Amino acid sequence: MSEEVILPYIKKIMNDVNHLKKKMIYFNESPVVCYRGESADYGETSLMPSIFRKINDSNFSDRKLLELLKDYNIVNSKDDSDLTRAIEGQHFAQLSRLLDITFSILPALYFSSDDKDKDGVVYSFVFPESFSPNSSYLNDYYSSIVNHKFYPYIRDFKVISHSYENDRIKSQAGGFLMFSGTSFVKIPSLYYEKTIISKSDKIKIKSELSDFFNVNEATIYPERDKRGALLEKRLINGANIIDPDDNEFFKNELNYHINKIQLEASLMQNDSKDKTVKRFIRKSKEDIDKFIDKNNNLSIDCINKKSYEELKNEADSRMNFIEKNI
Repeated sequence: MSEEVILPYIKKIMNDVNHLKKKMIYFNESPVVCYRGESADYGETSLMPSIFRKINDSNFSDRKLLELLKDYNIVNSKDDSDLTRAIEGQHFAQLSRLLDITFSILPALYFSSDDKDKDGVVYSFVFPESFSPNSSYLNDYYSSIVNHKFYPYIRDFKVISHSYENDRIKSQAGGFLMFSGTSFVKIPSLYYEKTIISKSDKIKIKSELSDFFNVNEATIYPERDKRGALLEKRLINGANIIDPDDNEFFKNELNYHINKIQLEASLMQNDSKDKTVKRFIRKSKEDIDKFIDKNNNLSIDCINKKSYEELKNEADSRMNFIEKNI
């Protein structure tokens, strides 16, 4: 009897996760572990949501997408939040700022084993935290983006924990990474390891996944729908302009990103030269300044209540502290 192909891959992925967790546990005792399988190494477009691959950002409107999801009866009209509708429509529209992930190694191996002519990749992630798709914070945050209430931080992405909005997400133990900006910024490699899946092993991996774990096309894709192609065409050709409005949680968002910069700089310090870390912090200071400036131009509520200069000074003080203590 031939030796199983899948076991060395699973062992390698588990070792990678344990390595990442050892670094992350210092910041969070219960880090979030998740995975994504891609059927080839797509280089610059790896780990990129479909919105950034398919259309120019100036043509994209989250609000238009949500309206079309309703028009084509892809989401239930009773879905009571923008984020719920976006998640429900993700697998039909195939055009969004959400990137599918899974909280199980097995679906990641399945997707990485598509396209038998190329080596695949399993990305193993360890993040400090995730957000429930039902949390008021995440729903308010997404709605603020949809309605142009504030301009998101350029490098922001959020991990959305297990979601059970439809059968396919359930079967894939699925969640999402939500990229907030109007242009794609890569996830820092500090958060993940890559496992290359040899093209010569892909057929055997698919077979073993089915035989030993009941992971196959029937269980991964419990439903199929063709309406997404029509919706995508309408979305690309359409336009929808929304006026900006006030936002109440900008300062919390600002603090969140500065905390994340501190985390990333600390993780980077273990693997990079001092000059690299310093460059990262200097660039982050520039990004934070732009974040405040752009939202000030939108007349965000908390910036109206608190002077622009005061916000800038507080942010500069925190960033200077990080720079001196890393």
